[in-house]
Amino acid sequence: MTAEELARRHLASGALCLERDALENVMEELGMRLRREDDLTAQWLTLLSLVQAQLNAGRIQMWPQRLRGMPLPSKPMIDRTLDLVCPRGKTMLIGLFDRDELWSSIALRRGARGIDLVLGPDALRGELGLLSGDFRRDHRHLVRAVSERAGPLSLGCFAEYRTFLDLEVDPTPGAWALAVAVRDVVLHPVPAAMAVPIGIDAGRAAFSALREVAARIDPAGVLAPALGAMRDVAFGDRKLEDVLGFNPLELLRRLLSREH
Repeated sequence: MTAEELARRHLASGALCLERDALENVMEELGMRLRREDDLTAQWLTLLSLVQAQLNAGRIQMWPQRLRGMPLPSKPMIDRTLDLVCPRGKTMLIGLFDRDELWSSIALRRGARGIDLVLGPDALRGELGLLSGDFRRDHRHLVRAVSERAGPLSLGCFAEYRTFLDLEVDPTPGAWALAVAVRDVVLHPVPAAMAVPIGIDAGRAAFSALREVAARIDPAGVLAPALGAMRDVAFGDRKLEDVLGFNPLELLRRLLSREH
């Protein structure tokens, strides 16, 4: 029975099937490959590569395979992404609100040897005081509370939790960037390396909407070449994955997608 058949038989959202000694082989191979100088990133990448090899050999089955076809990132790619998004000594923060309450949040501080502090919502709710019900103002109280506990922020992302849950699985190109542009999602602060491509993506999404409107009022396509030229001049080819080496929003969408 395949993992998919097993999940469907039990009405499960996912399933994992393993041959009896598959994990034992992974751990034995991991022990042989690891070196004393390997940091945590290198250890995790080695482990994931070994699990991926067992998946490819059919000794481990997973369903659904949401990350199928996505290559493992390299250690330099991960280190470069962290350096751009969250330099050592800085903190990343996500805060989700439900009207006048903090629905959930997580703050991660990057120390000299990796993440050295994690703050969840229970550690912060008592320090926020009374909230107005508008997350665009209330997020400042969360920023203050985290800054006092963990130090300066490098990246903050804030939204109503319903908006965030919808965006997690939205496959529309530029959906995140457009949400940032209309302040359905607030990024504050945002690293300079991410600000430019996010702004460009928002512009692309706006041009896409404009092109759809033009197609309705101009079925002959007279305006299409002009719109295309405007897009190329204004935005070029710079994308978020060009900066980070991968698209973190696409990775998030795949992981949390409700589609199989």
